[in-house]
Amino acid sequence: MKKIICVWICLVVGSVAGCNLRLGTWAGSWERIEYVDPEPDTEVGTTSIDPIEILPDEESIPIQEPIEPIETSEQAVHAEIETAGKLESMWSRRQVYLQLASRRGLSDPCQQHLVNALLDNLLSESAKEEVLLQLIRNPDFSKGTRKLILQRLNNFNTASRKQRIASALAH
Repeated sequence: MKKIICVWICLVVGSVAGCNLRLGTWAGSWERIEYVDPEPDTEVGTTSIDPIEILPDEESIPIQEPIEPIETSEQAVHAEIETAGKLESMWSRRQVYLQLASRRGLSDPCQQHLVNALLDNLLSESAKEEVLLQLIRNPDFSKGTRKLILQRLNNFNTASRKQRIASALAH
């Protein structure tokens, strides 16, 4: 299919340029037929065009060493949390935070960064509560994050939300 499209493009471009392209004697060679003089008695000259090699030799491909150090998993999670905080849509932020809160294996610093980010970047108290409860239900929920959430419970205006979160932390 790619070859058919390539041939069609070559024929169109060649026709626009005032020449005709036709397949040579074998599939890999092309001949460009130039029309030097539009007179019918004039002979047509041909110029052979070498086929293009699609893949370079393995020896000619330079091997690049990484310039920047490879991010660790923790750095990547921190970057993901920061990126989520910059999303335009609150719903999108909530979705990313929920996904992160349910992720297994988050370190204590990552969990605490997530708590601070969601409390600072989500406007809806119900969204904040939902993400915090998801994080609290995570089997890898840490003691340091538990302490941080207790310290930041004052971010909630509704006593019932504070009570639900405190109750989830107690279990």
